[in-house]
Amino acid sequence: MKRTLWMLLVLLSFLLVTTAATAQDLGELDGLGDTETQDSSGLGGFDDLSDLGSDDLGSGDAADLSGGDDDLSEPEKPSVQFGGYVKPLAYWQSVRYSDEAWGAMQTMGSLGRSIPSDQQSSGYSDLGARFQLTLEGFLGDKARFFAAVNLEQNEAVDASKPTANTSVVEAYAEIYDHSRTWKVGRQLVTWGYMEGVEVPTDRVNSRDFSYNSTEYEDSKVASTGVSLTQPLGDFSGVQLMWIPAGKTNMDALGTDVFYNLADQKPSKTTGNSKAAARYFMSLGRLDLALSYVEGTDPVADVAVAQNMDIGRVYHHEKSPGLDIQYSLGSYFAKFAYAAHLSEDSQGSDPAVKNSWDHYAAGIETSFGSSTVNLYAGKKVVRNWEESSAAQTIANQLMGQGAKETQFVSGHISSAFLTGDALRSTFIFASYWDDQGSLTQLLAKPTVSYKITDGLLVMVSPTYASAADTLYQQMQGEIKYTF
Repeated sequence: MKRTLWMLLVLLSFLLVTTAATAQDLGELDGLGDTETQDSSGLGGFDDLSDLGSDDLGSGDAADLSGGDDDLSEPEKPSVQFGGYVKPLAYWQSVRYSDEAWGAMQTMGSLGRSIPSDQQSSGYSDLGARFQLTLEGFLGDKARFFAAVNLEQNEAVDASKPTANTSVVEAYAEIYDHSRTWKVGRQLVTWGYMEGVEVPTDRVNSRDFSYNSTEYEDSKVASTGVSLTQPLGDFSGVQLMWIPAGKTNMDALGTDVFYNLADQKPSKTTGNSKAAARYFMSLGRLDLALSYVEGTDPVADVAVAQNMDIGRVYHHEKSPGLDIQYSLGSYFAKFAYAAHLSEDSQGSDPAVKNSWDHYAAGIETSFGSSTVNLYAGKKVVRNWEESSAAQTIANQLMGQGAKETQFVSGHISSAFLTGDALRSTFIFASYWDDQGSLTQLLAKPTVSYKITDGLLVMVSPTYASAADTLYQQMQGEIKYTF
């Protein structure tokens, strides 16, 4: 009943926002170009329409429109352009499991599970190429459509049987209806004013942590749905989105050893749909956003059989959020908070994660050709318990190994040489439990050198550790963009 009421409220909000908007002509929306500038500082959701259809609506065309019925009846023809990239790549990886993790795997092996053959191993994780084709088109100033498809070939899994995989990154149509924008299809949603690993309010899309890439954002999994962006004056607006079938996270490679029951994926019904809403506004130097997401929790809970076999199962969650950004000249002070309210609000079900809170605060600043984002925050599990060995294992699998986890994270990007031929990006994150012990560490620099327009060479070493298990990787790519 509550879910039905929530769906009705979301649909009602769509209708109210749609009917309340004034019927302005696109020619009166001179502020949209300015809104795009505001978006770069946090007011997401608007597309710059300042040059859409400029070839069709020039001063000469104004005279033609008054010249007769032939011009008026001629249908607008869409303009289409293709693009993409080809990227040969080689990724080398080394893994060393901690003694504790290796001991747990040996126990799993004695129960008939498939486990790694060695405590320490190295080799190619990816060896092959990726090809991405993009298509973008415009129907004058009325609509835009975009699609990106990846074709990947990887010989590292089994050299005798190279694997090939095709995936749709995004595929959507945007419709410009006076001042509002509708977007329908498979799309990525970016919320929050922060950059990097820990962005509490950027939680609409799920993540694929098994996906290797030099770009962290490539791990995002697009959701198929309908979204609406509606300005409410010059300095505020609202975004609404409905996702008929909510997606779930994909765990990092190697974690399947802990699960031997089939995953209980959420059924593709309206009861497992996802709804999201965001209101954003700007008051002088202050940017503010309130958000709310409700639907399938992308992070798995556990299903435990009587013989202690374990599988993944997914439940419902509600997540209100807050973003604040304040300009201090060359600095931006930032704060973000999101609550995750699970189905076990009392903490009484050991197989369902407890409700938890996610905080982050920090600064963004630029100097020269560099932009620096530095944040600190914590994750707090409500009603946390660790009363038994089984509960401890369940907590770890559900990402709640400690009652409180502090973190420091950052995202630093720089450009060097003439024409920004040399670029670097550095992301990092460190995590400590409530006892002050380091639990996780991630450091990933990426350096790219532009040989000529459209041709890049990229190198990215990665160092990561979790519970004393060490992961190291070296990624090399040659990327040609066309």
